[in-house]
Amino acid sequence: MNKTTTVYTKENLDTFLKFALNKNKYFIVIYICSAIIILASIFMFIYNDIAYGIIYLLLGLFFASYQLIIMQISKKKLKISIGCRDEFEFLQDKFKVVSYSASNEEISTMIKKYDDIYKTYQNNNFFYIFIDKINAYIIDKSNFKDEKEFEQLINFVTSKVEVSKQQKKAQ
Repeated sequence: MNKTTTVYTKENLDTFLKFALNKNKYFIVIYICSAIIILASIFMFIYNDIAYGIIYLLLGLFFASYQLIIMQISKKKLKISIGCRDEFEFLQDKFKVVSYSASNEEISTMIKKYDDIYKTYQNNNFFYIFIDKINAYIIDKSNFKDEKEFEQLINFVTSKVEVSKQQKKAQ
């Protein structure tokens, strides 16, 4: 049984937001499309079709700034999580998350099976447990006494996720 707590700070939420947006490879397609649209607007201006040139230019600029717009909206949403905390308890067949507000009031308790996990990711400082394509729990490495303990938790959770996925495929 493993237990840990993550207190959500501006820094770890910003790091998560950058990670989540960068892992989404659709932005590459969006940037390529916006470049094509801007190029089309240039051709419209060259051929004296000013109205369509302006429309294409505005569309291209909107799509080019799409990730920035999404990031600003997400930052505003994440701001309310600063100071909140999640307490995690990882058991053999499920894990429990108790969420607390910044004023230390219990908000919710969720018990999830490992097969409810959409995907896991890790980097040098965090372990992310995605419960769907967008929402994730953040496990902060700095809350562990040593790196070995952090790695054991990651190995435990990822092995449970793999086993549950294999069991789903077998059914």
